[in-house]
Amino acid sequence: MAQLPNSEIEQARSNIVDVIKSYGIDLHEHGREYRALCPFHAEKTPSFTVVPDKQIYKCFGCGSCGSAIDFVMNFANTDFRSAVQSINNGLSHESITQIKSTTDQTPEWTPLHSVPDDAPQQMDILNQKINDRWVKLHSSDHWPYMYTDSIFQMVGK
Repeated sequence: MAQLPNSEIEQARSNIVDVIKSYGIDLHEHGREYRALCPFHAEKTPSFTVVPDKQIYKCFGCGSCGSAIDFVMNFANTDFRSAVQSINNGLSHESITQIKSTTDQTPEWTPLHSVPDDAPQQMDILNQKINDRWVKLHSSDHWPYMYTDSIFQMVGK
């Protein structure tokens, strides 16, 4: 796959305020910065700060930070190339989701071990809308029932 030109990458990083607003985040001016409730975790007071002079965002609640490209990658759960192209083409979150669902070629997940009936479902979605707020969910690669045999072998039982 061809590398993205630097001009496209720089263009995508050029106006973080407009990019974040295009995703429905209600930014409010606070001096030379903008503030909002963080779209990546639930909160009652704004800790999400956008600094236009530096073209970065930072949430002092969950630690999420980066450029406009990083924001789109995290918010839309997409890769670098798709984030740059969506910013430069003015695509919304819904457009990216539709494009991603029609072009996603990820193979089916197949378990290596049998999964108990009472095991929780595997999480594929990192961001989910709960009560009209976007919440960043964290998945875990640790499945305790997969490691019980090896733990007993190490202890000698």
